[in-house]
Amino acid sequence: MKRKAVSLQKSLSRKLIMFGSILVVFMVGIITVQYIFGIDTAADVDIQIEAISLSRQLEQQNELTDVEVSLLSNSNVYRHWEKLPEYVKTEYQSPDTLILNKPESKEAELNGELIYLELMKLPLASGEIIYWLGEYSSEYSERYFEKYIKIIVMQSLIAIAVFMLLLFALVAWWMRSLGKPFVHLKLWAEKLGTEQQQPKSVYDYEELNDLAEQLESAVERISAYNQRETQFLRNASHELRTPLAIMQASLDTLDEQIGESRPLNRAKHAVENMTTLSRTILWLARESKEELEVESVSLRQVSEELITRLDYLKQHKQLSVSIKGEGSCLVNPALIEIVMSNLIRNAFQYAEQGEISIFVSDETVTVSNHSSYQGDHSSGFGLGLELVKRICAKQGWRFCYQNSQQEVQVEVIFTRVC
Repeated sequence: MKRKAVSLQKSLSRKLIMFGSILVVFMVGIITVQYIFGIDTAADVDIQIEAISLSRQLEQQNELTDVEVSLLSNSNVYRHWEKLPEYVKTEYQSPDTLILNKPESKEAELNGELIYLELMKLPLASGEIIYWLGEYSSEYSERYFEKYIKIIVMQSLIAIAVFMLLLFALVAWWMRSLGKPFVHLKLWAEKLGTEQQQPKSVYDYEELNDLAEQLESAVERISAYNQRETQFLRNASHELRTPLAIMQASLDTLDEQIGESRPLNRAKHAVENMTTLSRTILWLARESKEELEVESVSLRQVSEELITRLDYLKQHKQLSVSIKGEGSCLVNPALIEIVMSNLIRNAFQYAEQGEISIFVSDETVTVSNHSSYQGDHSSGFGLGLELVKRICAKQGWRFCYQNSQQEVQVEVIFTRVC
């Protein structure tokens, strides 16, 4: 299965956005954990501040009371462990388990209600040990925690939205600036080897400069190769024209001297085929950009003349030829003759038996071979059709070739394809 190519710009954008999203989630996770630990730390600090404040107030009192109620209704200070409520002593078991100046959290059930306990052991300046006790209703604590979590979630979502918006803007700006040299390189490469070719630009990235240099070198090598091939074909066609003309003149002279004979006719037909191929190759090798002179040509008349001229190719074959339709088009007469002669010659040459149908209409010629084919040419696609295909590509005409088990059909539309 062929792997589908993707846009480099889109791929980089997706990877950057994915990386940014992972980074955002990771950062939000860290911030959330820090918030949760921050709650505990802040609570511990508040407890220590309140406990120290109460202990100082207790030191300043003259009465040796066991309990001092603070300004907060859920905080109490006790001078002796024995004075603590029974449910507190049950949960904490012994004062030896407490650490100085460090609150310890527990849960207890009082009158069917779950409460949170905070107990801390504090030393006074006199060396006396007191106990600070905080009691918090689970209902109010959970409400406070839920409210705090909602605040965290809302702030996190806002932070994510802002960060992603900034990330999208940054990625868009970065990809646009990164993609500019690639777009410029693409547009420059499209014009390589044409008249609109521009000088090579110098990019900020070494890889793009290397790629541009390699593209330019490759196109130069291909252009040089094409020029050599074109020049070779042109020279070969020119060199063939002279001996072919001499051979044709000599055959005409022999025809006048000894009359018509089968070997002489075969030689004349072979020279005629070589002359047509030479003209076709020479036309394909021409580099002139000038428009050819055109005139109205009857496609049916050209077909009939070529069928008569190429009739020798279907001798000794069980072939029938039919022409249907009428039509004309504005083309160069010499060029239409080259195309039509190659189409008809190809059909006559490779078909063994059956019917060859030629249908003509305005600017369209269709040749159908309802035939069987010989040898390696069972596809019905010979040198003639290859030359026609190249001529159509050069002229901008539409060339259509269809092959089935029972029919080979070639259609040429003599109008430029937009």
